[in-house]
Amino acid sequence: LHDASVVLPFANLRRPTGERPKTGITGALIAEPVATPAPPTRVVQVREYLLVLFVSAAVTYLSVPVVRWYAVRWNVMSEIRDRDVHDYPIPRLGGVAMFAGFLAGMLVASQLSFVSDVFKESQDAVAVLSAGALIWLIGVADDIWGLDSLTKAAGQGLLQRQYNQMA
Repeated sequence: LHDASVVLPFANLRRPTGERPKTGITGALIAEPVATPAPPTRVVQVREYLLVLFVSAAVTYLSVPVVRWYAVRWNVMSEIRDRDVHDYPIPRLGGVAMFAGFLAGMLVASQLSFVSDVFKESQDAVAVLSAGALIWLIGVADDIWGLDSLTKAAGQGLLQRQYNQMA
């Protein structure tokens, strides 16, 4: 091994005089700055998706105790029925925490380089956000007032029509 380029760990090292050593281990060596290659595009895409996932999950996880506290305070609790497995009232409004996580994920996604093109080039994100917000409102109304299934289905049908017009 007389050629320094063969010894991979020392291939980018030079002597202070600027010449390459005959072997990769003799003499005082100084590391040359090596430009790090940009990560492959697919890796960046996965990182951005994972960031959106973790932000959404974290906001949802941290929102649950707050929403639960308000549900208990406002007495938005499920009634105990014979067919239920729990013996005490369960707080409702869990969809509020889930929607907060969804909004946080969409906000982060709109700022990331790969995913932000969806927000800039089309109205799909606006359609998903508005339809999601209205579905969320129907869910909150159902948790608070206990809407019947026909009312919920009618509301969801109207929202589907609105989404189809926007998208």
